[in-house]
Amino acid sequence: MKSRILLSLTLALAFSINGFAQGTFRVGDTVEYRCNCFGKEWVRAKVEAIDGKTIRVRYGNVRNQAATVAIASGDVRSVGGAKITPSGNQTDNKGAVVDNSIADAAKLAADDKVRWAFRDDALNKYYRTVAQFAPAYNDQYISAGSPITSAEWQKAMNDLAELDTLCKSKYPGITDSLIYLREGIIDYRYAQWCDIAAKRLTLEPKARFNLAAYMASVPGADDLKRALEYEDNRVVDDIQLLMYEPEK
Repeated sequence: MKSRILLSLTLALAFSINGFAQGTFRVGDTVEYRCNCFGKEWVRAKVEAIDGKTIRVRYGNVRNQAATVAIASGDVRSVGGAKITPSGNQTDNKGAVVDNSIADAAKLAADDKVRWAFRDDALNKYYRTVAQFAPAYNDQYISAGSPITSAEWQKAMNDLAELDTLCKSKYPGITDSLIYLREGIIDYRYAQWCDIAAKRLTLEPKARFNLAAYMASVPGADDLKRALEYEDNRVVDDIQLLMYEPEK
């Protein structure tokens, strides 16, 4: 009988801890998300996932109208204004529940302050180049154009070298933001900015290849036939190369 009581108490405690960690929110619930979009600060959203200390919400039908945020950030709340209870509670060596929400919130605020400082230092000068190299880093990212001329390529590589120095000297261990993340967009993914800068020499050939693949105009069979049969026709450079210098 005593063992049954202990088992019941243990299960009840485990259930209560889990309930506290997740709050009253479940996947599929309607919540409010602070996105400052559609002309509003708070918009309705659906909970897609709750994983540890983060929650993923979708606030529109477009692919990138979804976001994963820290539960402790306060950017997701129940309809009407109540914030989600921060997760992260653990037990001490005696089994007592320890509320880490205050420490979690303080660390989140400190990390966020560093990220905003990094953004102030890096956004205007380096973001365009980072976004140009992002598809070479990971093909999930949407192309943001590319350097074209030799001077532009040299400037891009110089910018990434400067960013690499900034990351390693002033912002070692910088992390991605937990808010404002959009699928296919490198913005706010500061750890990846720094990784791109560090891997610039490896990424440059792939970035150049992506540009060449985008700009190349491969002639078809009809183009080749006209070029061979009609001497008066103008033969464009790429067809001449294909016919006479195919290795290029």
